Amino acid sequence: GGDACAAGEFDGFAPHGEPRLMRQIFAVQDFPGSVIGLFHGNSLFGKDTIFLRFPCGSVCDLPKGGTAERCRQFADIPRGGSAAMAQRMAARFESLGGGIYTDAAVQGAEIADGRVTALLLADGARVGADVFLFACDPTVTFGTLLPAGYMPAPLRRAYTNSAAYPVFSSVHAAFSVDSAAVEDGTVVFSCTPFAVMGREHPRLPLRSFLHEPDFAPAGKTVVETLLFQDAAESDRWQQLKKTPEAYAEKKAALADAIAARIKERYPAAAESLTLLDCWTPATYRRYFDSFHGAYMAFAVTGRRRLPTGCSPRIAGLSNAFLATQWQKAPGGLPNAAAAGKRAAKTAEILLA
Repeated sequence: GGDACAAGEFDGFAPHGEPRLMRQIFAVQDFPGSVIGLFHGNSLFGKDTIFLRFPCGSVCDLPKGGTAERCRQFADIPRGGSAAMAQRMAARFESLGGGIYTDAAVQGAEIADGRVTALLLADGARVGADVFLFACDPTVTFGTLLPAGYMPAPLRRAYTNSAAYPVFSSVHAAFSVDSAAVEDGTVVFSCTPFAVMGREHPRLPLRSFLHEPDFAPAGKTVVETLLFQDAAESDRWQQLKKTPEAYAEKKAALADAIAARIKERYPAAAESLTLLDCWTPATYRRYFDSFHGAYMAFAVTGRRRLPTGCSPRIAGLSNAFLATQWQKAPGGLPNAAAAGKRAAKTAEILLA
């Protein structure tokens, strides 16, 4: 999810469709005070990770070769995937003097005289700082960490008007396969229709990771497919997960159906195609506590203007700032990066 990158460092990443923005160097000079960036959920680093007291400065290093080379004029992709990118962010952050605190669930914030003075942890600890950057899903920031009334009006309008501001998630399956059996890049092919949560899917997108030789042993690669789910379908996955056996059976049946259609398309993959994992909107909800299990922000529709003007400032709290993908549709890593930079710059001005 984009929120996990919003207030961090960016090495080896550039965005889809915003080359001018990301070809600027992400550089923020040393802050004169201490800053907290808060990330919510069971992330790579643990539950409710807190980023503490950091001076920032980063370089955007664009990858070369393979898929990235071919689309370099418009986009680049993270070397090693999202996990490797997050690990580079963490390493860069710590090299600048930052501290990462895991298994530190935050129950709320202490507010006094129009300022956030501390975060209150589940173990009773109180963590103070000069500035607080909230990179959680806004539905967590406003209502769990901060009173819901602090939510900016543009976000409140979007969250309460699902017809004009829909959200979506996906169900995914990833497989190991002989690298010679599949195509490079992403293809969308017609297939025998099958239903997922009541919706029929007559086509299947398939993305190969041949551009990532370290993802699999020699002669092998990883392929991944996804099927979009709207908010109602995503919520059905959340409900199904409450019955673990039924949830596991549903995922297994779906993975089998997807595998059968991949083999129809690529007969040479029949012997080597092996399921690695299957995950759903409920997985995204478990990891990030995100709204309807969404990993992007509000979908782009023709029914309303994009919420492009959601400031990082939180009215009524002079030292608290938002740094999330949800501040600009359709979200994702590019908008999360832009939101993080904007929040950091705003905080820098405050601390100057």
